[in-house]
Amino acid sequence: MMDNVTSLGNIRILKRSCCLVISALAVMLLYTYSSGSARVHSGTFEGNTRWYYDTRTKTVTIDCKGRMEDGGQHGVSMDWGGNERYWKTQKVVFKKGITYIGDFAFDNFQNMKEVVLPEGLVSIGYSAFWKTYHLKKIRFPTPLKKIGENAFDGSGIESVSLKHVKKVGSGAFSGTKLKHVTIPAGTSFGSYAFSSCTDLKSVRIEEGVKILSSGMFSQCGFKTVTIPDSVTEIGEHAFFAFSPEKGKLKKVTIRSTRIKKWGKGIFGKARKDLVIRVPKRKKKEYSKALRKGGLPQYVKIVGM
Repeated sequence: MMDNVTSLGNIRILKRSCCLVISALAVMLLYTYSSGSARVHSGTFEGNTRWYYDTRTKTVTIDCKGRMEDGGQHGVSMDWGGNERYWKTQKVVFKKGITYIGDFAFDNFQNMKEVVLPEGLVSIGYSAFWKTYHLKKIRFPTPLKKIGENAFDGSGIESVSLKHVKKVGSGAFSGTKLKHVTIPAGTSFGSYAFSSCTDLKSVRIEEGVKILSSGMFSQCGFKTVTIPDSVTEIGEHAFFAFSPEKGKLKKVTIRSTRIKKWGKGIFGKARKDLVIRVPKRKKKEYSKALRKGGLPQYVKIVGM
């Protein structure tokens, strides 16, 4: 009988000790989360956006339902853009529920290496990830329809799929580290969308694309390009080069017989060995339009 009483007493003591330990751990976690020297900081932006910053993983997590409000340049109006977070953040995770990432949300976060976008995201705002030099890759969710002007201008992105995107703003990928890009039919592109992408080695323009916008591929690194039969308009400076020495484009094949609108200076001061191949029956018409737009006389135009 005494042994049973002793055992029950020991069990009660053990339970009480466990409760004390759990309570102590809870207090420690609460302190870690909320104290001035916290590992995780948090705050609220414009009411509907809650953010968390983990100092150990250097990760910002954004919890927003619906549309995130726009911010000021360099995230000055957004709490997660202050002090240490601004310079040290390496990863940003957007939780499911957000539909729009605001203007300037993470612009100039120069050490950011990874961004996780959730399904359900529809639009990315102006300069949202401008000059994120170390951001090398990103996966766009299927519902994404719009990428704003200068959204990734100057970022380190090396590859991207725009298959489901309907609108890409002016300068959206200007100055990035893209190696290859496919221009899908049904997507509209603002001016200079891929300008100054000097690492861009190949471009595929899908059949169905109708307009190549102004400055779209100015000062890029690829040497050959084929313009499909569906194209009806090429904007000014679309493949612009500042000088024959800086120009990279050596061969252009124009398959389209439907081009009615030619911009000025499409190829700029192209390299001297550039050859433009055009449909034989359109050679006279296209040659006249290109020369009128400023194509140097040393550039050869040949029928095919």
